[in-house]
Amino acid sequence: MKRVIRLHTFCSVKGGVGKSSLAVVLAKLVASEGGVPVVIDADFTGTSLADGLPLCSPKLALDESGAPSLKVPPSGQYLNWSETRSLRADRAASKRGNVQPPYLNDVLGYDPDVRADAALWRNESNDGVRYLPSSAILGDVRASLRWLDSTRAFDWVCRLSWLIDGLLSNVPDLTDVVLDLPPGVWGFAHGVMVLVSALENDKPMPDAYPPWRELEVGMRVNPFLVVTPDRNDLVPGLEYFVRTLRNVPSLRPLLNRATSSPTTSKKH
Repeated sequence: MKRVIRLHTFCSVKGGVGKSSLAVVLAKLVASEGGVPVVIDADFTGTSLADGLPLCSPKLALDESGAPSLKVPPSGQYLNWSETRSLRADRAASKRGNVQPPYLNDVLGYDPDVRADAALWRNESNDGVRYLPSSAILGDVRASLRWLDSTRAFDWVCRLSWLIDGLLSNVPDLTDVVLDLPPGVWGFAHGVMVLVSALENDKPMPDAYPPWRELEVGMRVNPFLVVTPDRNDLVPGLEYFVRTLRNVPSLRPLLNRATSSPTTSKKH
């Protein structure tokens, strides 16, 4: 029987439209219905999911030299939230990337033998979702900005595809991959939409991409374009939607009407 993985993508014309929140909510709904989702936070220029959620970093297994490594299978253990925040502060202070704690930035820019499943985080509440957050540390963001350049964007989309392929191989019960893309409909985000178009229209995969069809893996795409009532966002968003619909018929616009964070009232 052919294995089917649902690939959900969230893109937007500009940042701050609620794209990350919607991606996480969708993943939580999938988990609540018995699915096994992974959220990949590919918004390299914004705040990390690890900034807004109580995410716990994986405790990396050690290689033959005794050093933490992303090349060996995951240990299955996680640091607590306090330990994770301490490691993140150490990484920020060092002003350079490393694998403590591991981010999507490390997996994409690391050795080809890296195991993406070894870098998956989980929520402190153990909500059934696995997370691969990007890093909002300045040094990491500067490096990531080079990846979003339109002349090389598709190279990084190719790397992202192999990252997903590694998850398919090493997380056998995986059912859904949720991609939170950078704001803007060019460069990296557009490259992902080109890939979505190829998958949806049953086109041959580009050279050097994973041979999913040969391996009998069905990728069912579920792309969203998140817009807000702000005309500076809504008009260009709908223009992009109309231009893209021919190549990505399943693309759906989501009008996020929320303009403020929810509040709770207390009865006195």
